[in-house]
Amino acid sequence: MIMAMVILIACMLLPVVSAESVLEVNMLVFESGSAAMEYKVNEGRALPYSNETGRYMLSVNDAAGTPLWSRNYELSFFKLSNPPRKAEYEIITEKFPYDSRMYEIALYKDNRILLRQYLDVCDYNGICGRKENAVSCASDCSISDLDGVCIAKDDNICDPDCVFDADCEKQEKEKKQAAALISIALSIIIVVLAVVLHRKRKKIIRLAEKAKAAYGRFVSELKEMGKPAGKGYKRR
Repeated sequence: MIMAMVILIACMLLPVVSAESVLEVNMLVFESGSAAMEYKVNEGRALPYSNETGRYMLSVNDAAGTPLWSRNYELSFFKLSNPPRKAEYEIITEKFPYDSRMYEIALYKDNRILLRQYLDVCDYNGICGRKENAVSCASDCSISDLDGVCIAKDDNICDPDCVFDADCEKQEKEKKQAAALISIALSIIIVVLAVVLHRKRKKIIRLAEKAKAAYGRFVSELKEMGKPAGKGYKRR
């Protein structure tokens, strides 16, 4: 019991391993001697490495062809069934620390090349391309781009690739607050304009009534001036 508690406390005191830049590789290796591959630079944790032997070798090389990472495999091309059945292909899945010097991925069988693919994860042209993302090519892609990689950090940048990002929630809340303030400000402006227009309308109505009354008096005076002499006047 005491030993278990010591181990538990030691685990709690260990530093939390943060995510790192990893190169994810998914490969189909066919028994016929061909292969297909998909890869992506992402944030995550590398898979544990184990020294293996086998006829197949996956290698990630720099521009000079020097291996930066490699691993051997013994592929059996059998399905795990009862009884085991022959399979057309085997799947290789790897995650290992990404290095900006990585230039190409190569698959060998008995030291013979089966597949070689250039790592076009960054072309430094200022445009976030199909294979580029904010991890592999920060010069072309930003965290706020829809690049297929989720980086949920407390950095005040909303990543649309994340299912949940606290920064997205915060920005959405700020947008709603800003929209509410704008709505209140517009309402106040509309009320002030309505009051001003109402007062001006009343003033215009009063002026119109005064003008109408003055015009009526003017017309009456003209009529009085144009009347003939009274009937009581007699000619001698």
